Amino acid sequence: MGVDREGDLSSRLDEVISKYANDEQDLRVAADTLRQNFSQRLQPVLRRALRNYEHVAVLIDNLDKTWEKGVDYESLSHFLLSLLVTAGRIRSDFEKSTKDKPSVDVTLTIFLRTDIYDVMTKYAREPDKINPQMIQWHDEELLIRVLEERYAANRKHRSSDAVRGLWSEIFCPEVHGLPTRDYFLWRALPRPRDIVFLGNAALTTAIDRRHSEVLAQDFAFAEKAYSRFAVEALLVESEAQGFDLEAILFEFAGLDATISAADLASVLSSTTDPAAIERWLVRTSFLGLETRDGSFVHVEGESEARKKLKAANRLSTRMERELRYRVHPAFRPYLDIGDDDLLLEDGDHVPENNVAQVDS
Repeated sequence: MGVDREGDLSSRLDEVISKYANDEQDLRVAADTLRQNFSQRLQPVLRRALRNYEHVAVLIDNLDKTWEKGVDYESLSHFLLSLLVTAGRIRSDFEKSTKDKPSVDVTLTIFLRTDIYDVMTKYAREPDKINPQMIQWHDEELLIRVLEERYAANRKHRSSDAVRGLWSEIFCPEVHGLPTRDYFLWRALPRPRDIVFLGNAALTTAIDRRHSEVLAQDFAFAEKAYSRFAVEALLVESEAQGFDLEAILFEFAGLDATISAADLASVLSSTTDPAAIERWLVRTSFLGLETRDGSFVHVEGESEARKKLKAANRLSTRMERELRYRVHPAFRPYLDIGDDDLLLEDGDHVPENNVAQVDS
């Protein structure tokens, strides 16, 4: 079709669109042309090339690159919805076989951030039929293994001794009164990139200070860099929401991590829709909910947030007290929010829970 095969996908797509389309009517012509070229020219070639493979998985990622403040979220949402539909059709097309067209087991997996998915479904005619699969890290052992495997991969001998060396030789035994392994799971959001970011920041700090191991004071410095990273990622996720999240987050500065419903109402009192912002802060893990006495759970996604909010309301009614919320440890250092769920140095305060629980 006369495009640069060495160019990236977006550049090649722009070339094709500009070749066939000058207005909205031409866009339909361009879409039909692309569809015909794929069906008649590309698909037969792909079938012959892939037929000997037991399974072919196509992963589509980085779709958040254009999801930024000021873009047309409705148009982007319709594009993503079309992509989901097309992924299903391609799979069913390749499953069909004839004498000249061998069947190929092909799956297309599309990765979307939770906040993008939530916005996209607002424009779907039947959002209940999308049936997404959430990538969840409920198992803390699997999550912390990401860091351990990274360390072991850099050692000459990958063994259980190498993993133990991470906790006995590289990191100090305790941070903020927690075993260092538990500290990682408590401070960081339950995502591999967050665990790795915090570990790298602590290690870099210790190297810069010429320490033989990563000390507690190195973590104290590194967690501020990590917290800034976590807050900036949250700000990116808020860009489609239409409110100034940075100004809202600064209202939490100086508070303790555990806050009552009245305190939260005061923090959000200057916003135009406090209830909507509260729900957004819960479904993005910034705020956790007390669902059992002294037990706080952080969630990701609209459906999980609604479910846990019902549990929190039931607890509030049963205990005859206000709802209580807790800011996730990841966001606290940047906002100077107190870690009131940890033991104080003099030991005179015992928190309800030492380690944050996260459901996603």
